[in-house]
Amino acid sequence: MNQNTCAPKAEGERLASEDLLAKLVQLRKERKIGQISVARAIGVTQGRLSQIESLKTGVSLEAVYQYARAIGSNLTISDEGAEIEGEQAAGD
Repeated sequence: MNQNTCAPKAEGERLASEDLLAKLVQLRKERKIGQISVARAIGVTQGRLSQIESLKTGVSLEAVYQYARAIGSNLTISDEGAEIEGEQAAGD
């Protein structure tokens, strides 16, 4: 019965990554940071970033962390959950 003990954890991590990414995408748009700038910062194409943002491809916590850094935020993950620092809109 315990053969699939990793599946719920992996599913929970995937959902957490997707939720964090959705918040970060919203911040990117509020800050008027283009996809091309973020894509260059994390080393992917704009097309790949679009797929990541629309959740058409899997996204790791590492990718979410890099995305946060690229838009000027810091992502902290602990046992209590995740926190995005620098959520306020940045003035250019």
